[in-house]
Amino acid sequence: MKYRFLEHTADVRAECEGATFAQLLEAAAHALYAAAFQRRDERATRRREIRIESGGAEETLVRWLQELIYLMEAEQFAAVRFSFAHAEECRVEAVAEGCEYAAEDRADEIKAATYHGMTVRHDARGWHAEVLFDV
Repeated sequence: MKYRFLEHTADVRAECEGATFAQLLEAAAHALYAAAFQRRDERATRRREIRIESGGAEETLVRWLQELIYLMEAEQFAAVRFSFAHAEECRVEAVAEGCEYAAEDRADEIKAATYHGMTVRHDARGWHAEVLFDV
């Protein structure tokens, strides 16, 4: 599971990888948090359940990230770890464990994860995706 940031003129673009689809989702979440926070508490004092059903891997990834963005904005919640009951291209059931954060912990406001320029693919090495965060 890993991510790295790629060049982009106005927004934040990340390349994410994972051996499994669950690891891809987790890598994308960590990329989101790396872009959104200048510092993050690693304690897990709260839990949130996340359930997604969709039409495919790209939609699932966008909806996953949108749910995490919603939790950041509406509840000031940021996850530090995830456990997956299901992590498939069209269905995700997960528990996110994390904590509330303070406004001064934020580095940037992430408005959305977008479909623009998104790619999701699976090959012999695992799952790969490029995502664009609208800032």
